[in-house]
Amino acid sequence: MAPRLPFHVSKFRNIECKPLPRDHGFDQLQVTTAAVDGNALAATLDHFAYPHQMNGGAAIQVLPLDAAGKRTVSNDLWKLPPPESEWDDLHRSPVSSFSATDASSPSSFSAVRWHPSAQGIFAALDHRQLSVFDVSESQGVFRLAPPEADDGVPLCAVAWSYDGSRLAMASQRQRVHVADPRTNVVACSFDAHAGRRRPTNVVWGGRDDDVLITAGSDAVNDRELRVWDPRNISSSVARVRLDSGVGPLFLLFDTDVNLLYVLGRGDRSARCLELDMARGPFLHALDHSALAHMTLAATLLPKQNCDTRECEVARVLNLSGANGGLCDVLSYRVPRRDALVTFQSDLYPQTRAFRAALSAESWRRGENALPTLEAVSPTPASSESSLASVFSRPQAVVTQWSAPVPASTVAETPAEPSANGWGANVWSASATSAPASSGAHTSGWNSKATAWNAAPQTVAAAAAEPAPAPLQWASAVTTKEETPATVEEPAMPTFSEKAKRLGSVYGHKLKYIKGKASARGEAFHLGDRTPLSGSTAILTGLQASSAYWAVPLAGAGGPVLVAPLEAAGKAGPEHPVLNGHKAAVTDLAFHTFQPDVLATASGDSTIAVWRVDSTALPQTVLRGHTKGVRSLLFHPCATNVLCSTGQDLSIRLWDVEAGAERICLTDKLEDTVWNSAFSSDGALLATSSRARILRVFDPRATGHALVAMGCALDSPRPQLVSWLSPSQLFTVGTNPQNLETQLRLWDARNLVEPVSIASLASADAGSTPLPFYDESSRALFMVGMGGRHIWSYEIDAASDAVVHANLPFVADGTTPISGAVPLPKSLCDVRGVEIAKFLVLRGGAVERVSFSLPRAERLKQYFQDDVFGAARSTTRPSLSASEWFDRHDAVVQYDSLCPPGMTPLSEAPPDDESRNQATAKSLFYRAKWEQEEREKQLKAERLDRLQALAQQPSLHSQFQPRSNTGRGDDSDDDWDD
Repeated sequence: MAPRLPFHVSKFRNIECKPLPRDHGFDQLQVTTAAVDGNALAATLDHFAYPHQMNGGAAIQVLPLDAAGKRTVSNDLWKLPPPESEWDDLHRSPVSSFSATDASSPSSFSAVRWHPSAQGIFAALDHRQLSVFDVSESQGVFRLAPPEADDGVPLCAVAWSYDGSRLAMASQRQRVHVADPRTNVVACSFDAHAGRRRPTNVVWGGRDDDVLITAGSDAVNDRELRVWDPRNISSSVARVRLDSGVGPLFLLFDTDVNLLYVLGRGDRSARCLELDMARGPFLHALDHSALAHMTLAATLLPKQNCDTRECEVARVLNLSGANGGLCDVLSYRVPRRDALVTFQSDLYPQTRAFRAALSAESWRRGENALPTLEAVSPTPASSESSLASVFSRPQAVVTQWSAPVPASTVAETPAEPSANGWGANVWSASATSAPASSGAHTSGWNSKATAWNAAPQTVAAAAAEPAPAPLQWASAVTTKEETPATVEEPAMPTFSEKAKRLGSVYGHKLKYIKGKASARGEAFHLGDRTPLSGSTAILTGLQASSAYWAVPLAGAGGPVLVAPLEAAGKAGPEHPVLNGHKAAVTDLAFHTFQPDVLATASGDSTIAVWRVDSTALPQTVLRGHTKGVRSLLFHPCATNVLCSTGQDLSIRLWDVEAGAERICLTDKLEDTVWNSAFSSDGALLATSSRARILRVFDPRATGHALVAMGCALDSPRPQLVSWLSPSQLFTVGTNPQNLETQLRLWDARNLVEPVSIASLASADAGSTPLPFYDESSRALFMVGMGGRHIWSYEIDAASDAVVHANLPFVADGTTPISGAVPLPKSLCDVRGVEIAKFLVLRGGAVERVSFSLPRAERLKQYFQDDVFGAARSTTRPSLSASEWFDRHDAVVQYDSLCPPGMTPLSEAPPDDESRNQATAKSLFYRAKWEQEEREKQLKAERLDRLQALAQQPSLHSQFQPRSNTGRGDDSDDDWDD
């Protein structure tokens, strides 16, 4: 009988790849579309970086790992630092840089790899040679050119050995060279693969096994993996054929557990293999999973980012260029039943610590050292399933690559970094910008010299700053001479616990909003007067203030009918008609802070300012446009500031009180605009033109007025722009391909691509969407011009502007809507939970539509502070016109909508709160899930106890019962034949 050999089974045989949910990934990253040769993705404990599409791919986007979801305007975008000669107090480089200054340095590099154990040493590979740099010096310390580099064969990959004593280089001829760059001698060279058409990749495998793993193509151009022993290069140790793909392969090797993760550019799959030199065929396939998106680049996160409660042994970032650029998180797990209660130490050996084991000088002298290791800390149990806990790590892990620490003093506190700043942690340094200096900035993003793609300045500037210091590496450590800058967090709206339970955080709080038209007797009929609606020169034929509404009429001289808000019935002689133009009125606007002041624009290139409570002629006539005026807009914060655009392709800002033009922007437009909109503080102006171009201006910075510019939706139909926040704006238009309404959210600093695109419901294909945003309730109302619908949406700005649709309001009859305008928020019935009031022009009548939110009668005694936020004041301007034109910043004035004597819902008595409010759905399902988990755990514990009892020896195993064979016992012997 043949001897039985020991059967060895890998503990990773059941490993599986589970992509994390979409809300744990990263979306709308705007990844560069330029050709990239290498693996253009890098990650640390806290951040990851990739090339951005701006500046031809020369911009680097650095994002924190705990800020998943769609990219927001708070993320930092770093361009390559300019020369020091171009620095000034208003333009500081946010990052530090390293540049080679000697003449022998090439113009470009294709790969960069940091030394695994030496401080500040990295290898850079260009097409001709390998260069090793010390970051404390500007010149390469070692250079090595393989023999085939002289033949013009470019190098494409480089890898350090585990202790950093040797380097492996691979060329596009699929030949691998192993050398110690300090000796400038190539130890061995061999042809790793038989193919000649694809670049080769190489990594070192294992801590104890000194082997090389290469990826290339064979003689029939199939992609393959090979394992090599550098001591015997006559043939490979193992070979694994993969597929017939054409893209280069990315090799991500985990030296802790000898697992290899393979992804290919352009592929939609990921492989996991185990390297085990103790059993053939040495490279064992474990998992092959399909991916949702095509791979552009990939990287392996440090082991400290893994969730030990799920037995997660690796976390891989998969960067893709699909859908504007996204990054999926791939989680590799080994299923084990008791992982939640017991730390699986066999899956987590010591991993690489972020401390240098050797100084740069020691390594250059020929010394070698293994990387410093540390134990993997179990992931702490947490009751919250937030993304921050997914990427969380123990605080003890936050260390630095400071001065090298001897082996005998590894446990001691690391030494402080050197004065030149190069001793900082290269891997785990926080990717924060240097404090940006600023003077007395008063407009735009606090600087008149701000570039159109510059990141927002979030660091409080000192009164006077010294001259810029020499370039230093970004360090996460603050020395004794440095003072940490105070970061001013932007003011975000907060909700009470009561408001949260009503849906402000856990759900959609406006989903039951309902529109209701007023009675027929409350409508205002124009009689024999015809409104100037349906004209191509005007988008909406209705405007209103807190006291009046106005509608342009058809007729000579550009007549405008003005009536008080409470007017009903039929128009009579008591309702004045303003007539002071020589052509039809093209737009009109009420004063922001004076409800009886009305401005009208006309095709005769003039702007008339009226006071509607008098029957006199216009108070002021503004002249300056050389062609017809297109749109009018009063400033939201500064009084008597009026903005106008015209067919002469100019943007003009007027001081209405002085009757003079103060700012004129020309040569900025190539076609007339659909509309314009001021930001919430009035510092920026956005325009949407007929040429489908979206622009953002800082009108007071006349020398650098254009802040950003981008292409809007490619549609001939009108698309309007409005602001969602001081740094976010949105456009609404109709997609000509499917005639659906699209809402596009934009970053005001970068209009290259929209941050997100949402398709909104549209019942009338021929209608034009007219948006109105209520920043108090975060509600977006969409009026279908030419239809009968008014849609309402809730925009959750805290979740990248997620749009929730409500039931639309449909007007009675068949008469379409030709004009609509919302009334000021202060006119809403707060006690009746009225969200908005609209005036709607249909045919020859002005009707009223009210939108309210149903609430229980017992709750209406409280002020619904979860629905009604602070509203913009319409009586208290922040600045005068002269102050605003003198570049003073405006502080937006807000008023509370809470009526006197009414208690906010958040301050309701606890008894009423517990009696009247039901548990939120999310909390209910969370409690249900926890109960199910407890029951599962209880069943498992019972089963374990039963198994333990079954395996115990019986207490009566020594008892021998006596056999009962005496008289009276039955026997089967009588049945024998």
